[in-house]
Amino acid sequence: MQKRGLKSDSPMGPSKRKDSMGKIKVPSEHWTNLQKKDSEELCRIALTQLEPSGEIRIRFLDKDLLVNIREKCIRKKTQGDWRPLDDPLMELLALVYLLQITSAPLRQEIVSEKDLKDAHFFQGPHELETRSLLKRFGRNISAFKMAAETIGGRPFPQSDAGYVFSPFPKVLLYYLLWEGDEEFEPRFSILFDRSIEDYFAADFVWGLVRHVSGVLLSCNF
Repeated sequence: MQKRGLKSDSPMGPSKRKDSMGKIKVPSEHWTNLQKKDSEELCRIALTQLEPSGEIRIRFLDKDLLVNIREKCIRKKTQGDWRPLDDPLMELLALVYLLQITSAPLRQEIVSEKDLKDAHFFQGPHELETRSLLKRFGRNISAFKMAAETIGGRPFPQSDAGYVFSPFPKVLLYYLLWEGDEEFEPRFSILFDRSIEDYFAADFVWGLVRHVSGVLLSCNF
């Protein structure tokens, strides 16, 4: 990442923070470092909400998360109830967002992964995976629109169907679909506001896209 953050080759990255079973492990030092921050100032910068309980409410797509720094846990609102978050990748992403966020505004510059400073990372096994999205939505644009809007996507006026997602308050992902027909194959592009590289190392960007795509694909109609 950048001079102040976690570098793309850092052992802190999600692709390298795994236990013996291959599952993502959230470093305890992330919680320790978060406890050192002023919660009110952090919420102001991160565009999150400080609850009377001292927990931080953060929006992830269309869901609310409650981050309890003191107890080192995150809860997710599911069917009206707050339940422990059983998703190490989402937990890791949320903690890194809160740790790395700055007061800088969005850059208002839409770029692909090839334009990011760590563009070399997004090759081979780390190429942004769009095949599953194409298989599910490439010839069913209405299903893509329904799934995108279900998880809080906002229409974006480019391509046959474009949506912008906000997995965190100051992070924007753009999913653009060109529908296939008898003459042309469908095409998917995933773009970013350039400010994403101010908060996330390349492997975190990759993990975030993977997670958001998974949420999209899990929508059933």
